[in-house]
Parts: sequence; C-alpha cells; structure tokens
Amino acid sequence: MGRVVSAIITLFIVSCANFAPPPAITPALIANARPDHASANDLATGRKLFVSRCLECHTLPSVTKHSPDEWPTLVSRMSGRANLSASDQCAIIAYLRAASTTHH
Repeated sequence: MGRVVSAIITLFIVSCANFAPPPAITPALIANARPDHASANDLATGRKLFVSRCLECHTLPSVTKHSPDEWPTLVSRMSGRANLSASDQCAIIAYLRAASTTHH
C-alpha cells in the first residue's frame, strides 16, 4: 500500500513540475496580435477561455508547443468537445498565436 501511495504522489509531483502558467497579456503579446486584429480585451478573453475550457479535457500545452499557424487547426479540432462558440475559438486562437510568437 505504501508503494502505491508513493507512486501516486511521485506522479502528481512530476506532472505539476512541467506546468507553466500561460503567458500573461503584455505589450509584446498585444503587439504580436496585430495580424489577428485582436485587442488586449480579446487576448484576455482568449487566455481565460484557454485556461478554463482546455483544462476540462487535458493539461494545458505550452503555448510554444505549436507554431502560430498550427493553433487554428488544433483549436478548431477540439472546439466541439469544449463546446466553444465561433467567437470563443477566435479569441483563443488570437491569444495562442500571439503568445506562441512572443515566446517562440
């Protein structure tokens, strides 16, 4: 029994060690959102939705895991499971594209 508990605790610690919170909305991130015509409010909404909706099914990926051009397809593919509206998708995509450009 002790080994099982130790293994569970170890797995929990290891999984948490890889978690980095998504980047905050900064002037650099806002500047990178220009191609998507996203405002600071749009980016904040996208970040909030990314954190709340994506965590319903899986851990949050690093924003640099995918290129800015890959995020739209990924978000679109998962939007049905997350019950995202078109405007939710646009906000998340704008945030991820700007964040992945800033931190890539």
